[in-house]
Amino acid sequence: MLRGGPLFPPCDDDGLYVKAKTHMFAAVLGDFPSHMILRIQITHRGIFSDRYRCELADAVGLPDGVRDFLERAESIRDVICDRATFDVMDYLLKISPDDRVGLEDILDFSYFDAVD
Repeated sequence: MLRGGPLFPPCDDDGLYVKAKTHMFAAVLGDFPSHMILRIQITHRGIFSDRYRCELADAVGLPDGVRDFLERAESIRDVICDRATFDVMDYLLKISPDDRVGLEDILDFSYFDAVD
């Protein structure tokens, strides 16, 4: 996205779609909040290693393109060096909608301060 391409590659809409997206989101955006892990565990079995741990299950069985992406994926924390840019991206890309700030609030971030 910041480099002129999509943040995540497309996935086939098959039985592994949710598992693939979950792995990609975690690789780029970081760990899932506990309330989201619980929702995923309830609705999609096999995404996390077991019901009581918050570790993602192995990427075994995922398509080659997804596994290649996971090997090359960089966390946004490692990619974005400018603090103002990171703050905006970090809040806009929160995995949980409950953790995101509203668009009106985003406009108050220093990233959007006028440049003289």
